[in-house]
Amino acid sequence: MCYYPHRRKHHSAAGGYSLPDPQHYWAMSSTGNETDLGVNGDTDALDETGTVGSVTGINGNARDFDGGANQLKANGGTGAHVYTMTSGASNTWSVAMSVKFDTLASAQYIWGTEWARLEATSSNAKWADASSVTHTKSLSTGTWYHFAFGYDAAGDVMWLTIDDEAPSTTSGVTSIAANGTGWILSMHANRLNGQIDEVPVFDSDIRGAELTELYNAGSPPTFNGTIWV
Repeated sequence: MCYYPHRRKHHSAAGGYSLPDPQHYWAMSSTGNETDLGVNGDTDALDETGTVGSVTGINGNARDFDGGANQLKANGGTGAHVYTMTSGASNTWSVAMSVKFDTLASAQYIWGTEWARLEATSSNAKWADASSVTHTKSLSTGTWYHFAFGYDAAGDVMWLTIDDEAPSTTSGVTSIAANGTGWILSMHANRLNGQIDEVPVFDSDIRGAELTELYNAGSPPTFNGTIWV
């Protein structure tokens, strides 16, 4: 785990968390569009297409996707490097989210862009672009899983893990497809049939102690726009 002493951290009296501030944070507890609670000056709501449901989640409510055309999409905001994800020290990033599946009969496309995606089957998860990384784990319906994945630009490494297991990695990745149309939750042909909750995006590599704290044994902290609680 690389330590970044310059990064701003909050210590919550409620939980004592020392996680970095997320550049973007969607609590997934709304109906309609999802407000971005990230603190680094990036205001980027997830815009709703169709009607995405709201059900009980890990913390409060979660958004419920039915496998159809309904989706949430971030259209760009000001966090350009989060969307382009090319190589270079300024483009290190990490994403985390809690996911529960209603079906795993076919691959579930959870999160991604027009060219890259996070997908899961009953036996593994994959973050796929021109390069890809696969994390092997038996997955079942009706269970919350904590997904985390990202890109370490300093080491040219893509990584992916579930439930804070040792991350799977792919090295020598010097470019990740640029994305001019924004992130999409529940995307394209194999749209997610399940729920997503608590989605932070960091401009740093959170592998190690920070990821363990974020996972927090299935009861992750939530960010309220100011501190982790």
